[in-house]
Amino acid sequence: MCGKGVDRHLFALYVIKRYLEEESPFFDKIFPPMYLLSTSQTPLNQVDSEMRGMSEEQRLRLTTAGGGFGPVADRGYGVSYIVAGEHQISFHISSKRSADNTSSKEFREELKRSLRDMKALFEEKAKIMSPKYRSHRLHTYPNTQCYCKV
Repeated sequence: MCGKGVDRHLFALYVIKRYLEEESPFFDKIFPPMYLLSTSQTPLNQVDSEMRGMSEEQRLRLTTAGGGFGPVADRGYGVSYIVAGEHQISFHISSKRSADNTSSKEFREELKRSLRDMKALFEEKAKIMSPKYRSHRLHTYPNTQCYCKV
């Protein structure tokens, strides 16, 4: 599964294999039964009607980092996230302490590094874009924050 669509036919065959309950060492190897990374976005709020008419600043004051969930595999991670406006993303990262291959703290540090790298790419792109388009096609926010709860 590489996210480029070239594996869709293999995934379709895998789904058929599962439906027919057939054995396949090949598919069992490339599609493990448990996902090592399970993610989900936490809703920003449950009742939209209560948030209508509020400014973004007021809504963000009512936004929490959300809840989390455990990993679905013993040797995996559970990561919930919430996009709270245009300047904040919060993550809740969990893993089992009994797993010798996981560390929520290391995952957090790698996630923060990845987000900083992406921010730097956008900032670099903003520098080389035509001034005509810079103001409304690409925004970078110096005060954007990332909260990671481990």
